[in-house]
Amino acid sequence: MAIQGKLKSAVKLDELTIQSIKKRFEALVGEEISFTLEVVPELLGGFVGDTLVGFIGWHPEGDMGLLHVFEAYRRQGFAYAMEALQINLMLKRGELPRGQVIRGNEASLALQVKLGFTVADSTVSWMFR
Repeated sequence: MAIQGKLKSAVKLDELTIQSIKKRFEALVGEEISFTLEVVPELLGGFVGDTLVGFIGWHPEGDMGLLHVFEAYRRQGFAYAMEALQINLMLKRGELPRGQVIRGNEASLALQVKLGFTVADSTVSWMFR
């Protein structure tokens, strides 16, 4: 895909950048982003040149997620490129790429289908102790 040529890299973000992301999104989505970013095993940033265009990571149970493209870079294929890089990284590590989409997020569901994922026939729920 041509957009991958525009996306310089997806690299693990440093703690300062993660803290900056947390501050930016706490106002938008509340406390859950803070909790999620505190326990996320790894968060990757997508870059064009030196500019961070978005990020993607893993939920604590190992599912891909936390995909966010900053407003100015949306609808340009960066979500696809970042998730494709994440999938390839997981395959290289010998892991099975899998993700979750919150009910009603049709854009994310369409992206998963475009990337070749199979959608579950029914709702899958996670329960933690």
